Amino acid sequence: MLKIDMSFIRNLDQKKTRILTEKIIELSHELDFKVIAEGVEEKDELEILKKLNCDFVQGYYYYRPMPINELESIISIDCNIQSVVILQINPVKFFRLNRPKLARIPA
Repeated sequence: MLKIDMSFIRNLDQKKTRILTEKIIELSHELDFKVIAEGVEEKDELEILKKLNCDFVQGYYYYRPMPINELESIISIDCNIQSVVILQINPVKFFRLNRPKLARIPA
C-alpha cells in the first residue's frame, strides 16, 4: 500500500501536481501496490482521484471525527458488520470488525 500525502491532494488543480500524482498512482499499480490518498475533503478532489484510478481515499469528505458510538453505528450499517470490538490501549484504539458469513451464489 502506498499513501499519497494530503499536500498533493490540496494542489490537484495545479497541472504539475496532477501529473505527478497520476504518475505516482500508475507506477504504484505497475509495482502491484494499492494507493490511498489522504486528506480528501472536496468532491472535485474525489472525482479527480477516481479518474486517476486511485484505489482508496480517506478524509473529511466522507466523515469528520466523531464519538466512538456514532462510528460503531456507521461501520455496522455501511459495512454490513455484525459487531465492532474496540480495544483502547492509550492513546491508540484498535478495531476488530466481525462480518457475517456470506453464502456463495450458485453457478
